[in-house]
Amino acid sequence: AHPAYLTIDRTEWNATDRSGGADWKAWYVDGVYYGDGHHISDKIVPPIDSLSIVLIVGNEECADTARRTIPYVNAGLWVPNAFTPSQDDNSYFGAVGTGISNYKMWVYTREGLLVFYSDSMGDKWDGTHDGKKCPQGTYTYRILYSTVAEPESEMEEVGTVTLLR
Repeated sequence: AHPAYLTIDRTEWNATDRSGGADWKAWYVDGVYYGDGHHISDKIVPPIDSLSIVLIVGNEECADTARRTIPYVNAGLWVPNAFTPSQDDNSYFGAVGTGISNYKMWVYTREGLLVFYSDSMGDKWDGTHDGKKCPQGTYTYRILYSTVAEPESEMEEVGTVTLLR
């Protein structure tokens, strides 16, 4: 069964029967019959704790059972597309998420000037650079991060944010 874990951003799963010599098979997902095909797939609806997949195969002489549990890891990243530093609400720019580790964020002007860097999700950009207000406009961000489920895999988010004054 794939993937190794599920998240709010990774809800699709699949499983394939790799046994040989069976006359019949039956798939069960969380105790519900899923069919007798060679391959099954679906999506989860978060939140769940885990997904349990069971394959029972057999012939006239014997039967065998294979089980796989795919955990659900509450990990995900969300990045807003605009912020308003002059307002009380939404006055800082930065990603929010759960289950995130090894976070780094860069914010650049359209000309490529670095105006903000942070290696902590708690640090947000206030729309300034060197103590001066940046002009209203579109800025590019780049975020590198890992999740607690896959700390050795680095993911990248690149996009734009609009600074509104």
